[in-house]
Amino acid sequence: MRRGLWIACLLPALAGLVRAQESGDVWVRDLEAGLTRARYSGRAAALVFSAHWCGYCGQLEAFFADARVAPVSRKTVLILIDVDRNPDVLRRYNVTGHHKVVVLGWDKAELARLELTDELEKLLDAFRSAVCANEVGTAEVLFRLGHYRKAAERADEVRELLKEGAFAERAGKLLEEIRKRAQEERSEEHTSELQSHS
Repeated sequence: MRRGLWIACLLPALAGLVRAQESGDVWVRDLEAGLTRARYSGRAAALVFSAHWCGYCGQLEAFFADARVAPVSRKTVLILIDVDRNPDVLRRYNVTGHHKVVVLGWDKAELARLELTDELEKLLDAFRSAVCANEVGTAEVLFRLGHYRKAAERADEVRELLKEGAFAERAGKLLEEIRKRAQEERSEEHTSELQSHS
């Protein structure tokens, strides 16, 4: 019975996810579908609170498509929340108003709150830091699970986005650990092969 209930709860979220993927739309308009996508991809989710009547909100898509922002946006699940149709989501995330962004990690932990009326560079720095925090965390989890290649890919992505700073340093250290672990594993395999031939 529980399994059936779980599947019934998950189906609407997956349906929204499939619709978004089929349309080629980068914006997910269903909160649960977006959070599901973020969870299973290990990506951050940006909850973008907007209203159809808000003139400034019309610039949201342009912000996330901006050449300086797009490399970070591509590593994020963008979830568009209509504030008029989803007052429960505003309460859930304690958001008042519109043209605001709440960045969540793949595990739904809040990483940042942004107001899209702030200066572009300030917004970009905060957005980039939040997304990189998620990427480094995901890389560390992948490393602990033994998925070294995927962990290295994520750590490299962070180093591309951030040339310096704490997350770039963490990504660099993680890459060193991955390389060291890969060498140890190759050495162990070589030793095992030699022993089996003896």
